[in-house]
Amino acid sequence: MLFWKSKRKDEGAHSGADTKAGPEPRKKRVRFPGRGVPLEVKLLALDAVAAGLSLTEVGELVGVTDSSVYNWRKMYEKGGVEAMRRSPSGTGVRKRCQALEEKILAYRREHPEAGVRRIRDELKQECIPVSAEKVRQVVNEAGLGNPPPKSNAREHEERRFERPMPNLMWQMDIMTFQLKRLYPVYLVGIIDDHSRYIVGWGLFRQQTAEAVLEVLRGAVGQWGAPRELLSDNGRQFVAWQGKSRFQKVLTQQGIQHVRSAPHHPMTLGKIERFWKTIWTEFLEEMTFASFADASQRIGYWIDWYNHRRPHQGIDGVPPAERFYGVADDVEEMRKQGCKENALQMALGQAPKPPLYLLGRLGTTDVKVVRQGDEVQVQIGDTVRERIRLGEPYRVEEAVMAAQTEGGDGTPEPAEEAPPVDASESVPDVVTAPALGAETVSPQAAAASEAAPAVEGQTAAESPGRWYEWEEEGE
Repeated sequence: MLFWKSKRKDEGAHSGADTKAGPEPRKKRVRFPGRGVPLEVKLLALDAVAAGLSLTEVGELVGVTDSSVYNWRKMYEKGGVEAMRRSPSGTGVRKRCQALEEKILAYRREHPEAGVRRIRDELKQECIPVSAEKVRQVVNEAGLGNPPPKSNAREHEERRFERPMPNLMWQMDIMTFQLKRLYPVYLVGIIDDHSRYIVGWGLFRQQTAEAVLEVLRGAVGQWGAPRELLSDNGRQFVAWQGKSRFQKVLTQQGIQHVRSAPHHPMTLGKIERFWKTIWTEFLEEMTFASFADASQRIGYWIDWYNHRRPHQGIDGVPPAERFYGVADDVEEMRKQGCKENALQMALGQAPKPPLYLLGRLGTTDVKVVRQGDEVQVQIGDTVRERIRLGEPYRVEEAVMAAQTEGGDGTPEPAEEAPPVDASESVPDVVTAPALGAETVSPQAAAASEAAPAVEGQTAAESPGRWYEWEEEGE
């Protein structure tokens, strides 16, 4: 480059032209790295080359150099579409990307209806760090992406609301569906406005006020009464004149009844969204054997929804974490697990499943979390115990090692037990007066005296002895 510049300068000096009025500099084209071009664009570029355009023209259209287009064509001729997929540089990075992409594609094939944020949140539950954009890129390159959704522009922006704490407001509604394609059943549900936790539900053959009150009483008895309860204007909730039975029960419990506007289901948006979720992810494809089977399996699914399913409306955490107030602590544990798994995946190793247990004893927080190869038990702000993970302790191996003498590994043979007169009527088992008493049969006592005892261990505690206890009074 230096020689080229000096040559241009010399040519300008010999020609007598003014150095200040030299030729205009060439405009540099904006180039983008070829590795950042999506696979679909690369294939369209190859189609343009096959149609007769030159490499330079196609590079100008795409925004890359002609050498990049040439390399794409060579890769396509050598290995087809698979050869054109991006391959990360470096062995560690390649192993990490392959393991992550396999996880993403496996979940996508198992749940084709799940979006990129849903897949991201599910992987975050397993302490696997990934962004929604990375999931979208992997899914699209594998040809498993969904078509773009249709535009559903609204004339007016809906007003959103959310209570700041659990049990401040509940939303209650009824959903109906066909059981075994024969007769309709009615699913009554109550959802917490803050956490999206299903605090009460019930499956009934008829949508009556008694069914609604049964679900309400069960939820209040288990979680306490909320300040407000939001419902629509169905005949189970309100009456045309005076107060309904439902409203009278709310008044007795000190609960304020909030009603949505007529023909405006968006007010009950949280419970309505739950109905769509349970229908598309569970009820739509299920066939139940009976009414009791449907009620039992719906209960299992709701438990999974409350405690395991990530909810996009609350930052991708399960509703139970928000309802019990441990969302921040669990998120901290997941971030720690994501850091550890990032290193594991970079080394080409399988990620470790998360291990944490959070609870509360009275007003004291209790945490059981994994830190590397240790499990820590923390009560309050103090770590009370550390348990190191490893091979399980085997009592038989420890005893054999203690009995072994010398380096040959052969245990010392035990002396033969003295013979016992068979004419003597001695029971094999002597009933102990209490569960903690150490009373054994004479045969067992004789055998224990003959066998060598382990150092620091009594004959009654030596291995190979069998005891049978009977509690007093049996």
